[in-house]
Order: sequence, then structure tokens, then C-alpha cells
Amino acid sequence: MAQLGHLEKNRSLESLLDMDKSVVSNQQNLLANSSSKMLQGQGLEFENLSYSVMKKQKKDGVWFTKEAFLLHDISGQAKRGEIMAIMGDQVEQESQHFLML
Repeated sequence: MAQLGHLEKNRSLESLLDMDKSVVSNQQNLLANSSSKMLQGQGLEFENLSYSVMKKQKKDGVWFTKEAFLLHDISGQAKRGEIMAIMGDQVEQESQHFLML
């Protein structure tokens, strides 16, 4: 009898997972069918965004300051409920991105 109850719990967990998959599938279909135009106040949109910092470097024993671009001319949008990530090609840049966000 206890085993039957355990099986029923597994079945209900499986049915919940199946329901979750169908919800995700429906959401993906809605996103694919929705226009790329965002409604005002419904997310974040940016165009031609650049961000730079002044970086001190030492070359041949002489210190100098050089501009380093962390973000250069990027555009994108994140609608409400979406997840977005911005990644750099160097660890230093990625940590700077984290600090900016």
C-alpha cells in the first residue's frame, strides 16, 4: 500500500513536469509570434551602447593611461520576464560588466 502511494506521488510529479514543459513551450511560441517592438515600460532596450574606463598600464617602466572599452557599440533588448547576459572576452572585462550591472 505504501508503495502504491509512492508511485502516485511520482506520477503526479511527472504530470507537473509535463505541464511545466507545455507552459514553457507555449511561452516560447508566444515570444516567437510577438513582434520585436517593445511596449514602453515593459523591459529594457538599448542601442549603440558603449562604455569605457581609463586603465593604467606600465610599458618599459613608464606608466601611462589608456582608454579600454568594456562595451563597444552594442544594441539589445530584454522584455519583462526575460533573462539577459553580457559577456566579455577577458576575465577582467567580465568582472567589470558584473560591477556595472
